[in-house]
Amino acid sequence: MIQVIRRSIVDIYSRYSFSRQSLAYDSKGKLYHLHNARYETGKFGQAVMVEEGTTNKLANGDCEIAVPTLGGVAGSHAGIATPTLDTAQKFGGASSLKITTDATAGRVDRYFGLGSQASLNGLTAGAVYAFSVYVYIPSASGINPSKVYLRAFDHNTVGYQETNSQAATATDTWQRLTVIRTMRSDADAIFFRIEIYQDITNASIYVDNLQVEQKAYATSFHPSTRSPETLTIPTAGVLSAGGPWTIEWLGRTNVSGVTYRVPIALVKGTGANAANRYIDVALDGSNRPYISYWNGSTVVAKTGSTLSEPTTMHYWALTYDGTTVKLFVDGVAVIITAATLAGNFPDELFVGFWDGNTYYWNGLIDDLRISSRARTDAEIADAYASNAPLPVDADTTLKLDFDGPDAQRAAKVLVA
Repeated sequence: MIQVIRRSIVDIYSRYSFSRQSLAYDSKGKLYHLHNARYETGKFGQAVMVEEGTTNKLANGDCEIAVPTLGGVAGSHAGIATPTLDTAQKFGGASSLKITTDATAGRVDRYFGLGSQASLNGLTAGAVYAFSVYVYIPSASGINPSKVYLRAFDHNTVGYQETNSQAATATDTWQRLTVIRTMRSDADAIFFRIEIYQDITNASIYVDNLQVEQKAYATSFHPSTRSPETLTIPTAGVLSAGGPWTIEWLGRTNVSGVTYRVPIALVKGTGANAANRYIDVALDGSNRPYISYWNGSTVVAKTGSTLSEPTTMHYWALTYDGTTVKLFVDGVAVIITAATLAGNFPDELFVGFWDGNTYYWNGLIDDLRISSRARTDAEIADAYASNAPLPVDADTTLKLDFDGPDAQRAAKVLVA
């Protein structure tokens, strides 16, 4: 598609670089090959995912060739439930794991277990783990969704303790459940269960894309190890060191209330050198909008008020006119500070992560626009109120809609 505005061409696809040294899966179970960006449903068309790496501690979590195991162990006590691979329902790939309650009535606690109840199963005492599973409950099964949930256990000399996930909420659809537990530092056993806490016989649920990762939150599924992703935009001809400029984007993080999550960062070389921190934007561990920058003698950090619903899509804008930095969320200025950005200006804008593959946004970025002037408060408010993709005008130096690789390669925008 060609949109004629004035003259000269901005090639949308060629103005950024994406990298990932492994395969990856999107939220619908679709497989993406090395260095291919994952595109998910955004606010306007599609959006691009930028996510940290992870390692799945389970074997066969994709339920394709064998029943999943932890530390080589899976199953349940006799007379509870039976796991089998099945093709009747699947979230991704060709099969899922069917868990069927046995024929003997009189027991409520029916489950599929992962890991020995007398072993750490290759995991680490004191660490935090996220256990996530996609679950499908047929309405014809008679199983109450509120009785299906996940459990994470540890054991020490005092006994067993567990943390439960939220329960399932629907039938005849796939839904992802997640439980997070910090294991006790003296634990001698760590294991997990998929629970059907209902006295019901010969009834089945389906589960797929099982994952245990050593994190305080769940990331997207991978059957083994997913490498971290990077998305970078060269600043030459797009952003100037002394300003003025505006960077706007739509962003949705999948993670709430943890460490910093960075949607954009201008960092040169290594951020460990404070003078290389030109400016970055984040949500902090309390879900507050945050900026930090080098003013010539120290790193300055500013925070706004807590952002409600941080895991939904928000419109962000960062402006710099040479003397003042403003950060907007959903058309409202949340941080305004007099500032001279004195850090070393970088060659690239990092999108979705901070320097050194850290502080990942772990979510979607959409409709990114960079401009050669500081757009006014009224323009920012109007852009949000329009509920439409950001337009390309005479001041636009780059516009990325992230509507997928084919759209990106085809799109050419003529600007002044």
